[in-house]
Amino acid sequence: MEVRESAQPAAVTLDISAFEPTGDVSTSVILQPLNLSDLVVRQRARIRCRLLIDAETMMSNQQQRNQIENYGDTMRPSLNLAPPSRQLMRIKEAANIDQMINPGSRWATWKN
Repeated sequence: MEVRESAQPAAVTLDISAFEPTGDVSTSVILQPLNLSDLVVRQRARIRCRLLIDAETMMSNQQQRNQIENYGDTMRPSLNLAPPSRQLMRIKEAANIDQMINPGSRWATWKN
């Protein structure tokens, strides 16, 4: 691999013979070619990104701890929906411990 000693880009040469006027073109309209080495190339200014901190959205350490400890507002209460079948509905109604240990309950007599 070859390493160049100069860090400058190679000079650009243009062939302007194709731009010579032909026919009866007025000389006042003909523009002279530009010298590319005289042009100043401006580099874009770098836009620095800054971190924006909004004081109203900042939370103190104690507020964060309180929110972590109290998670009741994020827990969804269990929905009391009917089971998909009548048998499951009867089991749900009779599934409390008082009815299960009652000797007269129908818990054990249901057919599957």
